[in-house]
Amino acid sequence: MGGIGKTTLAKLVYNNPQIDAHFDKKIWICVSENFQEVELFKLILESLTGRKVDLSSKDAIVKEIKKEMKDNRYLLVLDDVWNEKPKLWDDFFESLAGIVTTNGSRCLVTTRLGQVATIVSRHSPYLLGKLSDDDCWSILKEKAFSGGEVPEEFNLIRQQILKWCNGLPLAASVLGGLLRIKRKEEWLSIVENRLLNLKEGDNSVEQILKLSFDNLPSALIRKCFGYCSIFAKDSEIERDLLIELWMAEGFLEPVLCNQSLMEDVGDQYIRVLLHSSLLEEVKYNWKTCYKMHDLVHDLAESISKPECVKSENGGIDNYNQVRYLAINSSDGITRKILNDTSASVRTLFVTRSISGDMLPKFKNLHVLNLHGAGLKELPPSIGKLKHLRFLDLSNSGIKTLPESLCKLYTLQTLRIDCLRYQDGFPVQVESDNVEGDVLEGLRPHPNLQELYICGFMGDRFPYWFMSLTKLVDLSLIDCSTSKELPAGLGQLPFLQKLEFSGLENVRYIGPSFYGIDDDFGKVGGQLEVLSRTFFRALNVLTLKNMGNLVEWMEPDINVFPMLEILTIEDCSKLTTAPSHFPSLKILEITKNDHVSVVKKILSKVSTTLSSLTIIGNTGMTGLTCLSDIAMHWPVWILKCWSPVWLLSGCVFMTAQILSPSQSWRVCNKCLLL
Repeated sequence: MGGIGKTTLAKLVYNNPQIDAHFDKKIWICVSENFQEVELFKLILESLTGRKVDLSSKDAIVKEIKKEMKDNRYLLVLDDVWNEKPKLWDDFFESLAGIVTTNGSRCLVTTRLGQVATIVSRHSPYLLGKLSDDDCWSILKEKAFSGGEVPEEFNLIRQQILKWCNGLPLAASVLGGLLRIKRKEEWLSIVENRLLNLKEGDNSVEQILKLSFDNLPSALIRKCFGYCSIFAKDSEIERDLLIELWMAEGFLEPVLCNQSLMEDVGDQYIRVLLHSSLLEEVKYNWKTCYKMHDLVHDLAESISKPECVKSENGGIDNYNQVRYLAINSSDGITRKILNDTSASVRTLFVTRSISGDMLPKFKNLHVLNLHGAGLKELPPSIGKLKHLRFLDLSNSGIKTLPESLCKLYTLQTLRIDCLRYQDGFPVQVESDNVEGDVLEGLRPHPNLQELYICGFMGDRFPYWFMSLTKLVDLSLIDCSTSKELPAGLGQLPFLQKLEFSGLENVRYIGPSFYGIDDDFGKVGGQLEVLSRTFFRALNVLTLKNMGNLVEWMEPDINVFPMLEILTIEDCSKLTTAPSHFPSLKILEITKNDHVSVVKKILSKVSTTLSSLTIIGNTGMTGLTCLSDIAMHWPVWILKCWSPVWLLSGCVFMTAQILSPSQSWRVCNKCLLL
């Protein structure tokens, strides 16, 4: 039965620390309904290596798996299995048994079909039962109110709702999400006019999912949801990628009254889909992704047909209606499908090669995703796609880009990696700083509003950052060889969010960061600089994983007038920082042992600060500066690995701080005197 929690339970087992301790390798495979044995082994090898596998021979693939395994114990999870052919499974497990000779490896299978369980199981299968009404009610309440107070109106419709949960956690979660996005006045109407009209039967979850979809707040959100079906089942979709695709297809319309950025609108749409349980959030330390339950993905496919199609070794009916196409077929079939659909397609996902003479036929293309396509070069004809807004070349093997790329005037997003190999960009220079020259050649349009650079390996950033006068959001991640931050960022008038993470070679943040040039030492230059404000719109600033950063210069200028959130995480050598943060509300300092940093930042902060977090710091002793302004702070969060003397010798202030009007959360190693 779908939605009963099989995958959720398997995930709990898979992510259990005891499992990590017992198995050397863990592999999770979502099995398609119609799969071949060789394809299953290919997925296992791709999971182990993190790379696309071009091998077609089962023996060759199994041999590579054996090399990767190195006789280590493994846990293999095959999720959502449908195939009931005994011979296929006998052959599969026989081949699997020869890969590792060490005892103790296990294979965990989830399936809705009893016949599959009987065929693949070497032990008695574990059958999941339905939840009790009380358990379903707990899920409903948590989803609808997030642990808050439950209105009486909700309790009045308890029995009607529980009837349609039918003991299934997915149904309870979806119904809770539906009620969450609706006003209380609408609840009874939904129960009486919609729920009671559903037909009882085995497809109750599917009906509830369709009801949730129908009640999404706008047609554009429903469009965004249906578009997600272009991804394969069990795909984890990066947050930024999803928003960029929606934006390229024109699904994100900012509200004119509040001038929201399209990225903000995308975030709002994602929140609605999360609340409705039509998306699930998957968090990692470095990124946030989303995925769909299998039944939710089935719904997305059903409502998006015939516009959205995934073609695997087969033809397409109604090709003139196809708008969004994902194709993974042999070359001959690929060419025929592309020919048939070229006039109508707006989004194209291709994991195989695409010829230069084929590209110009897609005159209305908005999105071209060549991620993992195994290409060596991008055809010059790419420049003829005048309406292209999104181009993904990441993990594609492309090493050169043609000059014609510069003709894509409507391009909003270009995704590319492995810059160190991109020697065929429009910039033709010989330099020791090859990656820097490449990035210099990728100078974006001055109206760019959001920029994310990850893994840049040059020793300095290009100078075009200062020309991005419309930039709102900038993130530089894991640019570990860069010795300094981009110059002139303080002069960008609309920059609101700034994140530096993993810039391990940066030791000093100085005048160039703010945009102060060499003329500052002259009298005229000083007067001009002192009359200006730097980082005048910046609201959020994050310094993270910068292990060699020692000094953050105190500028003698007007700076950070709007900064409300400052995070300094894992900058263990940082000993000094600025003190001018007139609007600071939230300060979080993690893994820094120098009390001088905290003292300096807090030295001029008074009534604005509402939250202070100090986590995992071993040298935070003598924070007596806190007593001067502690009475103004309603929330403190202090977690330390060694004792912290907060208010040394300030008995009167202790009584003031511990008054009932203030909220404290202090760990047991913080000593209040």
